[in-house]
Parts: sequence; structure tokens; C-alpha cells
Amino acid sequence: MTNHQYSIEYIACVRKSAAREYLFSIGLPVEHVLFSASEAAGGGGVENVEGRDLLKLGSGGDGDDAYCVDSETGEVLYRGSDDPSLFFVNSSPRKFSECLSVFEVETVRSAGEDDPEMLEELADLLGRSLGEIDPLALRDDPGFWRSILFDVTIGDYVDNES
Repeated sequence: MTNHQYSIEYIACVRKSAAREYLFSIGLPVEHVLFSASEAAGGGGVENVEGRDLLKLGSGGDGDDAYCVDSETGEVLYRGSDDPSLFFVNSSPRKFSECLSVFEVETVRSAGEDDPEMLEELADLLGRSLGEIDPLALRDDPGFWRSILFDVTIGDYVDNES
């Protein structure tokens, strides 16, 4: 998985030093089934949403949604295109990247699976793995990762053309 390393100018507004350093030195996946890293055109800038200063890190599948980092806490949040509400994703960009990696490995390994019982086991395994990486990832119900796990259970991330 190739990562996009964010420019220091773009992420300068991120006050949480560990998050800023990770985004600059390691970055986030350029392309992933759930996420595509990007820097907002024109240098971006912080946007205040629900009282939080957020910097866009990238988007999801259709590109109308946004994954952002809270410049104060370093948390990764998601804002959908249809619902402007914020959803907690992970406690840091590092943990977000680790969760994306686990998600990719497990769903690729299960490609072509269509047995409902196996899909449920896959979702359970992913849930345990996500919780080990970031104990806060599954705190919200409904929440970002819980929604993804439900989608796994119903087969949304299974490629039946393998």
C-alpha cells in the first residue's frame, strides 16, 4: 500500500505533534477501498465543524465525503456527503492507517466468500482486530467502524468475481 505523505505546510495547523509527525513522515494510503488520501486544493485550511477545527485528509469511495483530523486532539473523523454529522473513526492517524491495513488484509483473504456464517465470523474477527489496534474505534454504536463491520457481514466488501 503506497502512502501519501502530507506537506508540512498543509498539516502545520495540526497541533497534536504525534499526529502531525505521522502525517508528514509516513502518511496515509493513497488508494484504499475505504479511503483515498489527498490535500485539499489551494492549501486547504482548517474548517470548523461542530466546534472542532478539522483538516481534510482525504475522501471515501465517491469522493463527496471527507475524512478529517481534529487539529487539537489528532482524532480522525468522518463526515458523509448526505449527513454533515461527524463520526469518530480512530484516535489517531497512525491507528486509522493500521485499521485500514487490517481491513484490507482480512477482506482480500476472504474474497469470494458468500456464506453468511463465514461473513459474520469475518466481521467478528475484524471487530476484535480493530479493537486491539484502537480500543476507541468501536465505542460508538452506531459508529463508523461498526457500520463498516455490518457491511462486511452482509457481503458488501466481498468480490465475488475471484
